[in-house]
Amino acid sequence: MRPIKNIFLLLLVCFFYNSDFCVANDSVKHNIINSEIIKIKKKFAPDSRLVVFDVGIINDSSGQNVLQGKTNSVIAFNELIAQINHLKIPYLNKIVQLPDSSLTEKSYGVVCQSVINLRSHPHHSSEMLSQALLGMPVLILEQTSGWLRVQTPDNYIAWTEKSSIVRFNKNQMNQWTSDRKVLFCNDFGHSYEKPDNKSQRVSDLVWGDVLMCVSESKKFIKVAYPDQRVAFVEKQFCRDYQSWINEPNPTPAIIVSTAKKFMGIPYLWGGTSVKGVDCSGFTKMIYFVNGIIIQRDASQQALYGKQVNLENGFDEISAADLLFFASESNGDLAKAITHVGLYLGEMKFIHASGRVSINSFDSRSPLFSSYRLNTLVKYQNYLNNIGSTGILKIKDSPFYQLIK
Repeated sequence: MRPIKNIFLLLLVCFFYNSDFCVANDSVKHNIINSEIIKIKKKFAPDSRLVVFDVGIINDSSGQNVLQGKTNSVIAFNELIAQINHLKIPYLNKIVQLPDSSLTEKSYGVVCQSVINLRSHPHHSSEMLSQALLGMPVLILEQTSGWLRVQTPDNYIAWTEKSSIVRFNKNQMNQWTSDRKVLFCNDFGHSYEKPDNKSQRVSDLVWGDVLMCVSESKKFIKVAYPDQRVAFVEKQFCRDYQSWINEPNPTPAIIVSTAKKFMGIPYLWGGTSVKGVDCSGFTKMIYFVNGIIIQRDASQQALYGKQVNLENGFDEISAADLLFFASESNGDLAKAITHVGLYLGEMKFIHASGRVSINSFDSRSPLFSSYRLNTLVKYQNYLNNIGSTGILKIKDSPFYQLIK
């Protein structure tokens, strides 16, 4: 009986030893793959605001290595698969490539309300990250109950309500792109059921909204929304869309004049419209209504354009340049960017802080802000760099061009 018992114990020990070895072996494999994931994310998807690369590896119930998660980066996905294949580690690929196949052909969309909110997660309680305007094209990445995850023309990725977007297939999207359109260029306004501003309102409108032009009369333009609603807008508040996107590059005077039209508009975290702006939403809107797409957040805007030399104070900075601030500086230019404003000239700048207002770097001025002077860390010239990475004319954006 004793020999049988000893054999049983030996087998039991071997079983647990091998089990522990397998677990340890899997752990090593996972560490290797996770290391590759980190490298690829750093190389191809360093900014999660612009690229989705949320992937990882687990063991399923059978002990098989399973790659799971989501990405909208084809190049990052292909690199990951190539690296794992090179390592000769067996795996099952369950990574969802966005746009999600459940969207079928309708992975394009156009904003159908005057201003829509873009959130960090598909919940009304989630942080508002940005906004998008009526007529703006988006790429739809995925959907969940009542929500769409979209990418806007500045490549920003966020969630919005399904009711905010009209989904199109490729042909429908190209039709919208080709249609004659108008830009609403008053701060605020409305569209109406009849060519009469005392008739029933159809919706509100804000500066930067785009609608399809159906026909026009002396005082009104008949317009169509992306969701096929039809209305009338006062002609005096509209301009031809094609003439807008084909305007020559704006001058410093035009940018400064545009910025001052936002004076007094309240600060709104994530705000990117005349209904409310945050600091970078304000600078973004200044350029957008002049036909230029720039990045969404201050930390992103600081990466583009041409850096102006700080050593000579304000001698080399020009009106319409962007100014970047840190929460604390003390001379440390490496501090994280937390605020942005626009230079007006004569040591004055305009920015959204509480509301859109003007301050000065001149200690003799009643508009002087010692805090902003002490936390100023960077100047970037944008106007002379239109067409470079991160500063794109609307007509040159793939979002506003025909899909091939």
